[in-house]
Order: sequence, then structure tokens, then C-alpha cells
Amino acid sequence: MSELAVTVNGRDYRITCAPGEEARVSKLAEYIDLRVRELSEKVGQIGDTTLMLMAGLMIADELSDAYDALESARGNEQAPESGGGSDSAEAAAVTESLDRMATRIAHLAERLENT
Repeated sequence: MSELAVTVNGRDYRITCAPGEEARVSKLAEYIDLRVRELSEKVGQIGDTTLMLMAGLMIADELSDAYDALESARGNEQAPESGGGSDSAEAAAVTESLDRMATRIAHLAERLENT
């Protein structure tokens, strides 16, 4: 495992990740930091735990919207004989990517809770 330093809401956290995932985890942490800072501007500094939870809920809501959009796109797919096959492959790739992202967010949240 690799160890990585990230900053969220002005606080430094040391977390671990799989070797080679440092850049991706760092980018995800930057996104979480952005969401937490947006929240703190709206609701003030209400505590790291509450801000992290609220940011997690916002990100989960975004992920849910993405899943809903994907399901809607799947429902609107054309029959394969009219050229809808590549759309199906793209939808499968998006689903796989969203699944990986959801898993990584869950792992990051768990690591942040344990620090």
C-alpha cells in the first residue's frame, strides 16, 4: 500500500491507497475538498465530521443522478439492427466506471473516518 497526504477543509490527512492509485486518489480528495469548502461557505464551520457527511451525501446524490441518467439512456436505446450497439457498449463502460467510482468513494470515506 502507498501512503498519501491529502488536504480537506484545511486539514491534512494521511491515507493509504493501492500502488499506482496516488494521482487518482489525490484528484478525488481535491474534489471532496471542493465540495466541503462549498458547504462550509454556505453553512459555516459546523465540524469536520458533519461537513464530510454532508459532502458525502452530495457526492452520493450526484452519483445517484448519474445512475438515473444512465438508466434513462438505457431505456432509450435503439434496437441493435439500427446501430444502437455502440451505445450499449458505451453505457456498459459508464456503468463500470460509476461502479468503480462508488467503491473508491466508499473506501475513501471509510479511511477518513478511521483517521
